[in-house]
Formats: sequence, C-alpha cells, structure tokens
Amino acid sequence: MSKVVELVQTAPNFAKNFNKWLSDCEIKEPTLEDLEEFDTYHCLGLVTVLKEIIFEVEKIELIACDDFDGEKYLLFEQTYPWRMTELEKSLKEEDIQSLMVKYLSKITDAAITIDYYDPENGG
Repeated sequence: MSKVVELVQTAPNFAKNFNKWLSDCEIKEPTLEDLEEFDTYHCLGLVTVLKEIIFEVEKIELIACDDFDGEKYLLFEQTYPWRMTELEKSLKEEDIQSLMVKYLSKITDAAITIDYYDPENGG
C-alpha cells in the first residue's frame, strides 16, 4: 500500500482530495481494502485512483469501469475528435501500453500484461 500512497503524491491536486478523504474517514494507515471504498459512487477503488493520477500528471483521460464479473479496467476510449486533446489524438497503441506499464509497475512487482479489449455496452 505504501507504493500506492507514494504514487498518489505525484499528483498534488488529487493527493489533497485523497488525503482529505483519508482524514474524513479517520484512516491513519490505509489498506487496499480501504482504498476500494475511495470511489463510493462506482465502487472502482484503486482503478479510480489510477485514473485520476494519470489524468492529472499526463493529461490523458482514461475510463475506469468494470464488467459483469466485477473485473476492473482502465480503458483509453477513442471518441469524437472534437472531444479529444491534441495529445490524445496523437497517441498510438504503444503509447497507451507504455503509459499503463509505467503506472502499474509503480504499484506492483507482478508481470504486467496489457491487452486490447473491445468493450460492449450491455454485453
């Protein structure tokens, strides 16, 4: 969990909100279970934390979501060009993979595999 706390500090604005949440919940030494309660609206916990950090630091909007089996994902969504920043328009698949590995490797020592998924709404 200390790795996650260190990562949070790389995004100062998010860190303020995160630390306030810890204080409000009277959490002095957060656990991964505590973190799962961070996003009470969507219940995506760590995935939401990563999404917010990446957005603040990299200025890349990712989607935090889950599937019918409760698996959680971070997705880069291609959308209408007028909704994308120039940076997002310029990204290649390799750039997204590198971004994911960069952040996930900061919180885990496990091997990281980045896959391509074609999510569907409603199954």
